[in-house]
Amino acid sequence: MSINLKKRLSKSAKLWLMANKEPICEECRTPERLTIDHIIPIMILTAMGFTVEEMFEDMDNLRLLCRECNTKKNCQLDFKDPRTKPLLLKYLERV
Repeated sequence: MSINLKKRLSKSAKLWLMANKEPICEECRTPERLTIDHIIPIMILTAMGFTVEEMFEDMDNLRLLCRECNTKKNCQLDFKDPRTKPLLLKYLERV
């Protein structure tokens, strides 16, 4: 996986999210230090065989979290988020 490709895709996805969603952390509601979070984490998607491009093209799987909330979530599935289960099932169907 090219680090430059991942950075470019991440920057593009973050710009899209900032323009199309409310630019605040979905967990704590702060507008500071926003990062991209994959609802279904990259580690899981990688284990399922998805490419970097595929991980960033599905905007339904991306959300904005502040750095602190994203670090806390780490690479876990957050089933408090109602999008987690349907997204996970969607990815499992594609494997």
